[in-house]
Amino acid sequence: MNRPRQPMAIPALPFWLAALVLVCAVLTAFWPVLGAGFINWDDGMYVAFNPWVLHGMTLKGLGICWGSYQVQAPDCRTPLFPYAAYLRDMVWPVRLAPFYPMRAHEPLLGVIACLALLVLMSGVAIAQRQSRPSLIVGWLWYVGSLVPMIGFVQAFDQARADRFTYFPMIGIMLMVFGALSFLDHQSIARKLASGTMAFGIIFTLAAVTFAQAGYWRGDKALWERTLAVTHDNAFAEYSLGQALASAYGTSHDPATLRQAIEHLERSTALNPDQPAVHDDLGILWGQAGNTDRAIEQFHAALAEAPRSAQTHNNLATALLRKGDRAGAMAELETAVTLDPAFTPAWINRGYILSTAGLGACTPILRRRRTGRSFQFAVSLADRPNAPVPGRAGRRGGIFS
Repeated sequence: MNRPRQPMAIPALPFWLAALVLVCAVLTAFWPVLGAGFINWDDGMYVAFNPWVLHGMTLKGLGICWGSYQVQAPDCRTPLFPYAAYLRDMVWPVRLAPFYPMRAHEPLLGVIACLALLVLMSGVAIAQRQSRPSLIVGWLWYVGSLVPMIGFVQAFDQARADRFTYFPMIGIMLMVFGALSFLDHQSIARKLASGTMAFGIIFTLAAVTFAQAGYWRGDKALWERTLAVTHDNAFAEYSLGQALASAYGTSHDPATLRQAIEHLERSTALNPDQPAVHDDLGILWGQAGNTDRAIEQFHAALAEAPRSAQTHNNLATALLRKGDRAGAMAELETAVTLDPAFTPAWINRGYILSTAGLGACTPILRRRRTGRSFQFAVSLADRPNAPVPGRAGRRGGIFS
């Protein structure tokens, strides 16, 4: 008697390991594109710094995108921490921050603890793969989908981000609900006890969430909290300095200005290669009346970003305060050469020409150049794409 052919059984563990490898490969390949977030197609600067968006999810687009990201082989100790840190923050979310700075090395004790946790979780999931397959499925989901975010693809200066766990945490939820499946065979009393415990956990996490949400009531409170829960965070120092500078713009409190300068100084001490921070720090030193320190910071910014029209214009303003009209005019010439549509540089140029001539300019020629500088600045305000006058075939100044 012929027996019906039984379908071939697929081994559970090798199947899920193969699925893990596939998920890791796909997410690692597409993570730089997926991590770019929502695209503002009207933002020309975004498209300029992210040219892959013009090619979309094609091989050429992926190649351009990958070329702008830093792909590296991280320290063997570093990848262990995101797995443990995300689990810790999910269980007890009390030290959350919008930006976690990178650390060169982790303490050995922490490495051992993270390794022990990963080995324990993996052992339990493998041991229970027959009776509770959701454990191995959820654990492999979590481990595999986090591979692109543990340091192999370093897209930004942050060590990790809580938003990276939206997809991986689905695996942890599968593990939790799978582990609770034994309640179907328990007595009513134990079910009530388990339900009461679950309610207590939900209530506790809701209270913790409410406390964490309170830190987001404003920029100042948010970045102060970030500095309290992180170490050597140059980005948080800069962000808090910006928040204090904005507060100074409305309150005009000298103490607030000093605090803003202190935080920006700490940011540059932690990471000197920040032209935007040096530029903002120069502006604040100028507002504080220390023109020499302002000029020093503008020069530091230009050393990192020499093609910044904004910084050249700011340096020209500081030089003008020092009475160096020739130096200010040279910086403004550079600014309008780098960015012909930068209106403040044209206005400042017109101001210098209107107050004192440079070189052997006659009063009539000076008035002509001044009027054309102001007229072009007004035309830029009305028509941002207005053509630049007097550029082709000219030598010397813009309107020579």
